Amino acid sequence: MAFSNFGDVGGQYEWANGVAHPLIDPFHTMQPNQTTTGECYSMDEMSMALGQVVNWITNDGNFQQRGVYNRAMTLGFLMQAPELGIKNQAQLSRKLNLSRSQTNALVRGFTNKFQFETSSQRVRKPAKGKGAE
Repeated sequence: MAFSNFGDVGGQYEWANGVAHPLIDPFHTMQPNQTTTGECYSMDEMSMALGQVVNWITNDGNFQQRGVYNRAMTLGFLMQAPELGIKNQAQLSRKLNLSRSQTNALVRGFTNKFQFETSSQRVRKPAKGKGAE
């Protein structure tokens, strides 16, 4: 896979199977006129990652409507979507009408599968150089 500028368009593209896929920043995380530092994801990488998340939400195709809702809400909570208005796992548990242990299992299932740290896990980690040996 090679990265190159695509004619007069000016953006960076990745070529796969003879097709140019633009490397984009749909959430506008880069500043204007900032060039990429190699930390962009290709379309294939994004597709694979999103496919894995969808598989988790649908329980690998063995889904029931409520389970999909519970896992989707858990994902939104973990991504800290302000639209959900959920600040902690206790509120998530009440919103889903699940026990705390069921909610904890959903959160743990996602965090373990995708090596994703919750905000409380990130806060508890000592900063590099502080307490880390």
